[in-house]
Amino acid sequence: MQKNEIDKIKEKLIQIFKDESAVCTTINGKWGVGKTYFWHKFVEDNSKELNKSFVYISLFGKDSVNQIVKEIIFQAYRASKVISEVSEKAKYLKFDKILDSVVPTLGSAIIGCISFFEKKDFENIIICFDDFERLSNKLSIKDVFGLISELKEQKNCHIVMIFNADEIKFDGETKKYKDKIIDYEFEYSPSVEDTYKIVKDRLKCFKEYPLEYFKDKNINNIRVMRRVVDALNDFVFLEKELDGFKITMEILAKHIIEIATINSLFARIDFGELIEYYLDKNRNKQENEILKEATQYIACSIFEYGYIRDDITKCITKSIIDEDRIMYIVKFMKLKEDTFRELSNYNSILRCDFSANDEIICDKIKEIFETNIDMINACGVQNFIYYINLIKEFNPKKEKIYHTFAVSKLKEFLNAEYIDLNSDEMDDIFNFDDNLKMSYREILKQNEKSKTSTKEAILDILIKKENLNDFKLIEKIDDEVLKSYILTDIKFCLGVVRFLDSQFSKSSNLKNLIDKFIGIFENINNEKKDLKSEKILKILKKFHSPIINLEAKSL
Repeated sequence: MQKNEIDKIKEKLIQIFKDESAVCTTINGKWGVGKTYFWHKFVEDNSKELNKSFVYISLFGKDSVNQIVKEIIFQAYRASKVISEVSEKAKYLKFDKILDSVVPTLGSAIIGCISFFEKKDFENIIICFDDFERLSNKLSIKDVFGLISELKEQKNCHIVMIFNADEIKFDGETKKYKDKIIDYEFEYSPSVEDTYKIVKDRLKCFKEYPLEYFKDKNINNIRVMRRVVDALNDFVFLEKELDGFKITMEILAKHIIEIATINSLFARIDFGELIEYYLDKNRNKQENEILKEATQYIACSIFEYGYIRDDITKCITKSIIDEDRIMYIVKFMKLKEDTFRELSNYNSILRCDFSANDEIICDKIKEIFETNIDMINACGVQNFIYYINLIKEFNPKKEKIYHTFAVSKLKEFLNAEYIDLNSDEMDDIFNFDDNLKMSYREILKQNEKSKTSTKEAILDILIKKENLNDFKLIEKIDDEVLKSYILTDIKFCLGVVRFLDSQFSKSSNLKNLIDKFIGIFENINNEKKDLKSEKILKILKKFHSPIINLEAKSL
């Protein structure tokens, strides 16, 4: 089997460390590709063969060379259990005091401390320095290089430096110093598969799906992969429930992977805004680099299973899994998968089984959709219409019965409280029967009336702030009606004022409604000329003045 680049680096490092002459080696790679993990695994696998002791120093949080040297000596002492007499004083002091006495505050002077120790104190010790990118502003990288040079040249100590060169600024003098002490430079650039191997054993479920997504989106970051694995493991309670339901399992896994990836890469991103941006045909004209970049990681159909996507998003972003809610949705998805299997089987029989009784098969298809309204929702409007047309074609004697049945079911479906259809689905419904378009218009009118038929319903819209279209309905209400509610019901008046005084109300989409309410309060103030209406009006105008001023400037 051909060796990959990572295996070649391992072999070369072993060869280098077997040499008695000290060298300085760098492992350079992008953030998150697993450089540190690679090093620790290398140490674990090869320390016995090499007969070496390894010291690992993270530069993160180190404010001085003094701190670094203390940690080196401490780790070296623990590793080798041998330390020379560094001074007469050392004979009488405890080890921590030895360090304090022989490791003075060096500032930019490097030599003093290490020179107390002999070469044999560092025999068979390899020191790795990591996290150069996170070096404190109080500590000069030149001083660190000076220490490394001392360890290498005077103590014959093998050195390994791990960093991401893209994140470190080397000025001219520092670059010369770096080039002088480094003997070997390795580019750690593992494949996506190599990086995924580091985390895959942690995965408890959905094991066949992450790598495909990572490769497709070129995600080669161990931290992101771990976040995705952790997110998938949060849904391990579904494993038995999904046994035998491959389609449902795949849909769930892909949504979890995608949402967890985006959540990991773009902290606190608003997924609602992201989907709006993704669907906006003019999104390339908008200057939102974060949303633009995040759309590259969208892989699933955001139109299919919108409810499960929303719930998974809530679970991942809040790190709290509502198992009952997720299980309820999964059972619905399983129903869909089961139904599709059954319908697909009947479809094959009608088209290819010459021994079948077509009338019986057609009636069985009708029975599937007769059970409950959720069958249309589960299978989708377009699939429902497809199968109705199919049974009309194969059993023409009952064509009228099937059509009437379908129209009745579609009317029920359109009258459901929660439906979310795209334009193609709506067109298919209206093209199926002209009466459905008329019915839908009546349903919309009825729904609009019911949503704003009472002051309690209006107040509910203002408090919940869930649907911008509902605010458009309030705009259509007569000013005198709203005015009477404000004047006669303190709860309604407070609700309106709090809504107008919220950041949410500053949305440009609500400008007409804001102007409407402010106009109503102006009318009340003109009539009453009292302190209450005057104060409310003053607060509201002041709160919304930036929007008004901005628009005035643009005129």
